[in-house]
Formats: sequence, C-alpha cells, structure tokens
Amino acid sequence: MKLKELTNKIKAKFIKKRYGITPKELYNYFILKDGIEVYKERIEILVLGSSHGQLGINTNLFENFKAFNLCIGSQDLYYSCELYKKYVKELKNLKNVLLTYSVFSSGYELQKTKNIRYIDYYKEVFGIEPKYKTEWGG
Repeated sequence: MKLKELTNKIKAKFIKKRYGITPKELYNYFILKDGIEVYKERIEILVLGSSHGQLGINTNLFENFKAFNLCIGSQDLYYSCELYKKYVKELKNLKNVLLTYSVFSSGYELQKTKNIRYIDYYKEVFGIEPKYKTEWGG
C-alpha cells in the first residue's frame, strides 16, 4: 500500500473522532517510520527528543546515513524511551543514542498538554500505547 493511501485510510478512521489529525502531520510520522526501516542496517547513532532535536540536529552531516533523527515535535521522555525500546533490537549497528533534553523536559508530559492528539500518531504509526488511560487514549 502506498504511503498516501495508508495516510488517507488512517485519516478516514479518525475523521469521525475529535482528535484533529491532519494528513500532513500523519504523513510526517510515516516518513520517519519508513525512514528508520529503510536505513536500520546503517544506523549507528539514533537521535531522540522533541522539536529542539528535530530542527537542531542535521543528520545529513553524518557519513553514509549512519545517524537517524527520530525527534518529533512535542515528544516527551516517555515517547523517546518507547521509541528507543521499539527499535533498539532492530538497529544492529547502533553505537550511540543522542537524547535531546531541554530545560522543560523533566516535567513535560505530552498527554497532559494541548498537543494530546499526537499520542494517536504514536499509537497508530508506531504502535506505542499512551502512558495514561484517558478519554483521549489508552
């Protein structure tokens, strides 16, 4: 199934709910998931964290696609850890993990913010369950 078809299928699934998932946001999550799958044999450095790492770390500067940036805006430490646990066994050449950490990171929980809808992206794209059971997820 092509990425666009898959994005539309998932969008249709959630359109009846109030989550506010946009095709562009969902597409960005699938790009990351597809990217890590394509390059998993080469990845030696995995970058995790929020938008500071997403926008501030250019993995194109590393040789031969040896680094992969899996940072996503509003990613909290819970989702960084869950992404790491999901991919650590698949990344056979992984040598380092770079976790971007900001002043607000220690107390920040995505599921308790106005960006709560992002938990649905993690669940649908990466299969990561929300940290808490709420009306939004879990």
